[in-house]
Amino acid sequence: MKLSATIQGMLIITLLTAAVAARAGLNFTYPVWVSNTGSGGTATGQVRGARNSSNNIEFIYCYFEVNDVWKEGRINCSAQSATEERLSCYKLAPSAAMRAAATSVTDISAITFRADEHGVCTTIGVDNASWNL
Repeated sequence: MKLSATIQGMLIITLLTAAVAARAGLNFTYPVWVSNTGSGGTATGQVRGARNSSNNIEFIYCYFEVNDVWKEGRINCSAQSATEERLSCYKLAPSAAMRAAATSVTDISAITFRADEHGVCTTIGVDNASWNL
């Protein structure tokens, strides 16, 4: 079956429009930000934003591990901004909610964590959303 040039053109326009529409939507990137105070600190940033930054300095991560030493598990979070401000924290025997947050980190995550003056994680927030793509 042969299609007329008009129908072929309409099909091409429809396919191109669909391809563009598939990439539409809210999208933003923000850098890793770290604030250290005398009583702890806060870090926030996007995993993808840090990875795709124009520098080789920024990073942010959280992970959960279990081994023979930390049988109830341990969370580690760390971040470094473009100005090389760094914050890290850990939490031994974390709650189920903190463990769930740390294990939900993916390449589309935005992470916020807070550490007390001893470097213990007091808050972990993970946002997995389409705008982080």
